[in-house]
Amino acid sequence: MASIDSHKNERIPGSANGRISVSDVEPLQETEYLLSSTENKRRLFESVAQVEYGKVKEKDLID
Repeated sequence: MASIDSHKNERIPGSANGRISVSDVEPLQETEYLLSSTENKRRLFESVAQVEYGKVKEKDLID
C-alpha cells in the first residue's frame, strides 16, 4: 500500500467541502486491500460469521 503524508487531505468528489482527512481515508484503503484477494475476503467473512454465531473461543494473550 502506498504511503500517504499524514498532513495531506485527499480530494473526494461529492463530499461537503471536497476534502476528507487522511485519517478517514487510511481505514478505507486498508479495508480495500484486505478484501482485494478473493481467498482473504472469504476467510475474513467466514471469521465474522463465526463471531456472529458464537463459534469462537476466548484465549488469554501470551506476554
